[in-house]
Amino acid sequence: MCYLLLFVFFIAICFIVGWNTLGWALVAGTVGTVLLMIIFAVQDSDKKKKEQEELKKRNAELAKQKELKRQEYEQLKSELVGKYGQIDKEIILSEYNSDNAILAFSKGSRIWLAGNDLPMNSILSCNLSDNSKTIKGKTTIQSKTNTGNMAKRAVVGGVLLGGAGALAGGVTAKKDGTIVSEDDKVFHDYTVLVNIDDFSTPIVRLHCGQNGTLANDIIGLLNVIINRNRSSH
Repeated sequence: MCYLLLFVFFIAICFIVGWNTLGWALVAGTVGTVLLMIIFAVQDSDKKKKEQEELKKRNAELAKQKELKRQEYEQLKSELVGKYGQIDKEIILSEYNSDNAILAFSKGSRIWLAGNDLPMNSILSCNLSDNSKTIKGKTTIQSKTNTGNMAKRAVVGGVLLGGAGALAGGVTAKKDGTIVSEDDKVFHDYTVLVNIDDFSTPIVRLHCGQNGTLANDIIGLLNVIINRNRSSH
C-alpha cells in the first residue's frame, strides 16, 4: 500500500512539474497493468470453475457407476439365494461387485467365488501368497567427541555415510558412539490362491492387498469347506 501511494504521488509530481508525457505514460501503463491483472484473474477464476465442474461430473459419474454395480450385485445375490438358499457367509474383497465377492451357501453346497459359481467340493486347496516389500529403517551413529560436539552419520546397508568433517573428527578426537536404528517398514501384498477342480481355470486369485484380516477370513472359510469335503468322502 505504501509503494502504491508513493507511485501515485510520483505521477502527480510529474504533472505538477510539467512532465506531462511521462505522467500520461505512467497512467497508461498503470491502467494497462490493472486491466491485464483483471483479465488474468478472470481467466484463472474461469479455469478453476471449469476444473471444479469437471471434477464434480467425474465424481457424479463414479458414484453412478458404483450404484449400478451395487444394484447388479444385489440382483445377483437375490438370484443365487433363489437357487441355493440362504447365504451363510459373505465376504467383500474391495467393493460391491460380483467379481469381488465370496458367497457361501451351505444348504446348496455352492460357493460364489469372485465371479465363479462353483460346487463346494470343487475347492481342492488354498494358500496365502505375500508379495511383500521391506524398506530398511535408517541407522544413524551419534558420536560425542571430547570437544562435546555431536556428530551424526548414517549407515545404510552396512555402509557408513558421513561428511568429511565427521570423519575427521572421528580420527582426531576420542568419542563415544551410540547407534540409533529405525524399525524396518514392511508393506504386505496378500493374495489368496485357490486351487479348484477345473482344467480351464485351476487357480482363482483373490487379491487382498495389505488387508491381512480379509485374507485370514477367506482362508478360514475355504479351510472349513475343504475340511467338510474331506469328511464327506
